[in-house]
This record gives sequence, C-alpha cells and structure tokens, in this order.
Amino acid sequence: MENLIQHLLAIPKIPKKHLVVLDNFWFRLFFLSLIAWSATHDPVLGVALSVAFIFGLEGMLKAGENVENYEEGPQSMSYPGCFNITISDILESFENNQANLLNAMLFAKVPRNVELTDGYAPLIATFLLNKACSIFTWGSLGRGGARTFFQKINCFENHPNFPQKMNLLNENLITEIIDLIDNNDLNYWKKVEEKADIGLQVFRSYEHEQRYKMKAEFKNDVEVCFNFCTDILARPKWDEMCAEAKIFEKINENTRIQYTRSKAIFPVAARDNVNIFHTRVLADGRLLSLAHSVKYDKQPVVPGVVRADAVMIGAIYQKHPTKPGYTIITQINEMDPKGWIPKTVIKTITAIAVPSALRKLQSKIEAIPKNTNDSAIHLNTLLNEEINNPSFQDIMKKIKSSITLAQTDKNAPFPGRGYSEDDDVPTDKDRTWREGIILLEKIVNSTFEKNPDKLPLKGKCKTIPWPSDFFPAIKDGINSISNDKVGQRSATSRYAAAFNISEKVLEDEVSATAGIDRQSTFNRTCNDDSECKQYENLSVCAKRFDKELGRNQTIGHCIPFWFGLCHAWTPSSIMEPEPQCGVTFNDVEFGVMDIKALLIQSYDGTNFSTAFTARRCLDSSGENGAPKLDEFGRFQDLDCRDMTPHFFHLAMSNMVGIHGKSFIVDVTADVQVWNQPIAGFEILSNQSVTQKEALDAVFPGITMNSTGFTANATTFAKYQMRIDYVTEATSQRPIVSSGLVDQFIVSINLNYILSMDRKGEIVGSEWIGTSKANHPDFLWVPTSTPSDESIAAGGIKYSFVKQILEMSQNCSADNISDEGATALNSGLNLSGF
Repeated sequence: MENLIQHLLAIPKIPKKHLVVLDNFWFRLFFLSLIAWSATHDPVLGVALSVAFIFGLEGMLKAGENVENYEEGPQSMSYPGCFNITISDILESFENNQANLLNAMLFAKVPRNVELTDGYAPLIATFLLNKACSIFTWGSLGRGGARTFFQKINCFENHPNFPQKMNLLNENLITEIIDLIDNNDLNYWKKVEEKADIGLQVFRSYEHEQRYKMKAEFKNDVEVCFNFCTDILARPKWDEMCAEAKIFEKINENTRIQYTRSKAIFPVAARDNVNIFHTRVLADGRLLSLAHSVKYDKQPVVPGVVRADAVMIGAIYQKHPTKPGYTIITQINEMDPKGWIPKTVIKTITAIAVPSALRKLQSKIEAIPKNTNDSAIHLNTLLNEEINNPSFQDIMKKIKSSITLAQTDKNAPFPGRGYSEDDDVPTDKDRTWREGIILLEKIVNSTFEKNPDKLPLKGKCKTIPWPSDFFPAIKDGINSISNDKVGQRSATSRYAAAFNISEKVLEDEVSATAGIDRQSTFNRTCNDDSECKQYENLSVCAKRFDKELGRNQTIGHCIPFWFGLCHAWTPSSIMEPEPQCGVTFNDVEFGVMDIKALLIQSYDGTNFSTAFTARRCLDSSGENGAPKLDEFGRFQDLDCRDMTPHFFHLAMSNMVGIHGKSFIVDVTADVQVWNQPIAGFEILSNQSVTQKEALDAVFPGITMNSTGFTANATTFAKYQMRIDYVTEATSQRPIVSSGLVDQFIVSINLNYILSMDRKGEIVGSEWIGTSKANHPDFLWVPTSTPSDESIAAGGIKYSFVKQILEMSQNCSADNISDEGATALNSGLNLSGF
C-alpha cells in the first residue's frame, strides 16, 4: 500500500476538462452506485472499478504538477535554438581558447563523458547558457567570453526564460541570499534561539544543517548600522569570538579581500577565513553585504588554525516597519568548519556567545550619533548594476589576477577507501606531468633527473611505512575492537576512559565521522546483506553494536566494504613512527593497534598538508562497473589514465630511487580507492625499441601523428617495473622493526613504453599490455603532520595521541609482544597487474 501511494503521487495531473467530470456530484454518485452493484454481481469488476475510482480521485486531488505546469528549463537536454551549433562556433565565442572553454564546461557541470565534437555541441551550448551567469560572475572566463557567447550564438533567444536569464547574470549569490532572507517558511527554518529583550531570533535550515539565519533589531539609522557592521576592523571590539580581523586589499570602495580568525573553544581549534566582501544598494532601497571564501596566497594556513570555508554569508539592512529610528538586520550564514565541532559548542555559541556579542554591538551602534559615517567602508550606490559596468569589469580582472575561488579540495587529503565525491578540475595529462613534477621537486628540494639512463634501476624507502588495519566503515571505524590481550575494548573506549570523556558520546562522534553512522545520510537502510545487491555485491548491511542491548542494532546501512580510513592510515604510516609496545596512560592500557587506531583517526578530517597529483577515476560505465575502454584497450575517461607511465617512472625513480622517500598510490584505476604506501621498486627489464615497435605495442596499425607520443620523441624504450607497497595487517608488536614487514609487501608489475627526445630526457609514454587497464590511478604525498591542537572525531586530540605514541617508543624487551602479525583479507584481486 505504501508503494502504491508513492506511485500515485507521481500521476500526471489530469486535464481540467476531465477534472470537471470527476468533480461532478451526480457522476460520483452514479460511479459509486455502479461499484456497489458490481460488487454484488461481479466482485472482480467491482474491485477494478474501485481502483479506477481511487486513481481518478488521486489524480484530481493529489497529483503533482509535473505535466501540466512543466516548463522547459535547465534540465532540458538541448534548447531548440542550439541544434545547429558547432564546436567551432563555441570555440570562436571563447576566442578559440580551448582551455577557457573546458573551464567553462567544468563550471557549468557539463557531463564528464561529453567530448568536443559537433554531435555534442548543442548539449554543451545548453549547459553553458544555463550557467553563463555563474561562469561570468566568478571570472572563470574573463569579461568577453560569456558576453560574446550570448551575442554570437543567441540560441536562447526564443526560450521563455531568456530575458530572466540575462537579468540574472552576476546576481546568483545575491538572489539566493535575498530569497533566503525573505523566506519565513517554518517548514524550511527551525527556530533554535530567541532573546526577546534584544530582538534576536536564530533559525537553522532543516535542509542544510550549517545554514543559519539571524534576525536582530538595532536602535539607529540603517546607514549607521550598515557602516559600523561592515567595518571588519572594528569587529574584535564587540565580538568576543573574534581574535583577529584585517583587510588585505581594497579592490574598490565596495569590494575588498578580508581575513578573520576566531578564538579556540576547547576542545575545538581556532578557525580562520579569507573572503571577498562586497556591498551594494538593492533596487528596493535595502542595503546588502555579502561574502564568500577565496584562496589568497598572501595568507597561508596558520599551524593550529583550521581554515573554514564561508560558503555564503550575507546580510540585509532595512528600516524597522513599526519602530522609527530602528534597523532590522537579517543575516544568512553558511560555513563549512572543515572539521568536527561538538554540538555542545554549537549550542553554547548560539545561546551565549551570539547574544553576548549582539548586546555589545547594539550598545556601540546606539552610541553612534546619527547621520555620521566614521566607518572604514564608504557606501557607494550600485543601483541596478549592469553587466557592462566598467568598474565591475576592473573588480573581476583584479580578483582573477590576485586570487582563485576557494573550492572544496576533495583531494587533500584524498578520501581513499573513501566516498564518491566528484572532482572539480578537468583532466589534462600534460598538466599532471608538468605540475606534478614541480610539486614533487619541491618536496625533496631537488630538480628531478629526467634521463632514464641516469636514474637508478631500483630503490627502497629509507623508512618503510608500517602496516595497519584500515578500520573499515562496515566495522564502525576505530570503534571496532582490536585483536589484543588487554581486554575487549575499542581504541575509542580506551581514549574516552583515559581522558575522562563520555564513551558513548565519543563513539557516536567517531561513527558519525568515519563509521557506520557516516553513511546514514548517503546510503539506504537495510536489514540484511541481500538488500544491498544493487551495489553489485560490493556492499554489506553494516549495523552498529548496541552496548546496552548487547547486540547489533536492527537497522543498518548498505556500505561498500572498501570504505574506511586508508586515506588516514597511509599518511600516518609515513609521517609517524610505528608504536613499539603497549603502554598504560592514566591507568588505561593501550595496545599497539589501539595507538595506531588513534593515530589514524587523528589524520582523518584534520588539517595537514599534502601534495596531490593526477585525478581520481570515477568512471564505472564499462563492463562489470569497470571504466569503459577504447578500441585499443585504454581507458576512455581521461581521469582514469592521466597517471602516465613517464610521470610515474620519474616519480618512483627520483622520490624512492634517489631520495628514499615513500609516497601513497591508489593502486587501482577505477571507482574504488585503495591507497597504499610505497616501499620500493625495481626495473625488471628495459630495452630499446623502434618507433614502429612502440606503435605496434600501443596502437597497432596507427600512424605516428595519431598517437599519444609527443612530436619531439626520437627514441623509444620498453619497460617493466615492479612496484612494492605495504598492505594491511594487525599485530600487537612492531611489524617493521621486527622484520615482519616483508610478509606484508605486495608487488605488482607495470609495462609501458617511454619516449625520449634528442637530449635523452623522457617526454612521453603509453601503458601497454594488461597495464593499459591495470595501473595506478593517482599518487600523493603527505608533507606535514596535523597541528598539536588538531581535534578529530569527537574530541581525539592529536597532541594527546602523540603523548601515548612517544611512550610507546621507549619499550624494554619485556614489553614488546612476541605475537605474530595477521594479514587482512581486503578482497582486492591484483592478478590483473
């Protein structure tokens, strides 16, 4: 019955001429009489008529508006006027700059499998027109690109929304803020705090937990309130939470780059933010301020301070409708704190800190004489600003030259064994090659040798990363019980006991951060594994253990078996020494695996530096969910093959061979992420080949000008490299120093062609044989540890974990366990390598 009702909600709305018949009283009476008669003489017919009657009523009373009120919009595949557009037309609109076009396509969210062909041109044009305002607003193209695009193609001309689309140009964020401020729907906003004495109301969105709306009254003129509140330099004087505020650059009288830093509230680290701040007068006379995060080279991340992301901050200032001389300020605030903040801290800020700051602000504003302007910001009227305003062009040019828009960097650190977040940057194999080499050279502070004849044929990392469990999400992360001899307690439970934290609260936070509860938002609920088959048997029904009941919970979540903390294990195994023995801290025993678990959790979701190269492969459109292959057996999706052999060869030979430094590799180029730390490598064979032999190995029967080799390639060589990486294991003894680590080294062979120029330096490459579809996906290097004040899931403080780790480095022979190590069956089949 429940499914039937859900389907009824999707019934197209019945045309009005038919609704008149259904709504007629005599027709209903006749139909009900017919049903009653049929039920007596022919039950089957009676049931059929009853169902028809119910469907008719549902269609009249409850059906959606999805047919009659349908209006073609941005979800349409192609707009009618775009059918004759060609790629050359679109490129011409972008001054034949393909890079600009690709960036525009990325920003417009053109599907990743869409290629630059005339067949796809109408679809590309549609996406670009739908998003032209966004592209233009944030300066992705520069001034001319988007405008020329409209003038040249103009295929939106006959669409009913075209005039509105033009008016929306440059107004996306402003319009959204205005709509949210004017939206008083209590089905959208939940009131979380109210202080009647200061006219304060705080709301939180049901749909976006980090989106808040605050409404407050101030006794002074609108202009006075506006000028004082937008003076960022005055903020520390009235906001107790603000530790620092400064202006980096004034772009014009209405736009600036600014910085704020909040104070730390135990156990939460301090946050800072760099944003672009803009003010204007709206057409209805209200005053608006808005801000969003940007990346700014002049303000790097400060150790111990987490760089928060201001997704959207905006406020509207207007006269109070019933209190002369009063101003109402309504603010929208959506921040991504980039890490864990306990709910108790959020409640404290909402209930205490915000009202306290507001009272100070009100008293200071009330004390300002009216009709004065002592603010550092001068309000310049920008009524009905047009897209051709030269001053706004200057703003966008300056922004583009000095900053880049802050986006969620899903690759730093990359969510390995992780989650299916999408990528933000189009793949460019040459970019991966050039920028990747530069990144790695900075890490070792040395220029890479690019002549393969001068590079070592094998190498081993000076310090082998230590094996560990990757604490899969299906086992609730580090809430799972370690295999130890000091009692059946999880690492989370031990930490809570040692540092006097509620065990239940901490385990709930760990689960919500990296365990089963983390998936409750993304994956369907289940009762058993059979309900998770839609994930191609890669998922199981994971259920949290209920300590009060002494059994698993009844309802679980379908979670892929490979989700876990590998993205945190791998950097910690490189950056931290391996625990040598169990220790007792604050009367609580910690085994080696407990210490590893806490270290790994400390690297999950905290702020530490990484260098990331190549993109994650997200294509699953091929056979059995694998990436789709082209006619030569290579991946079609460039994100799946941007880890080129020549880049990988140079990274391995220089980083490991010359400098003995480990790094992390996703060893499978598919949707799954298997991060593994490198232990070493060896060139098993290398032989010179002719150009024809190289081509035949990669592209049988294809001429040189259509291959992936560069034009300046003069010599070619065929290589086979063995790479050795550390895999997962559990043990209560040190695996590396005990010599057991060799048991947990996995090796795979890679086959490829390298091409060299006249100087003998590598300039190109291609995978060959089975390595075409079985090679590493991306590599990355951790370059710092978390700050001492970093706090991971639910209160696990890095500096506290380091104290326990340091104790485990000073062990007597009697304290070191003689227990063996156990390999973990990851289920990963590497035979294809």
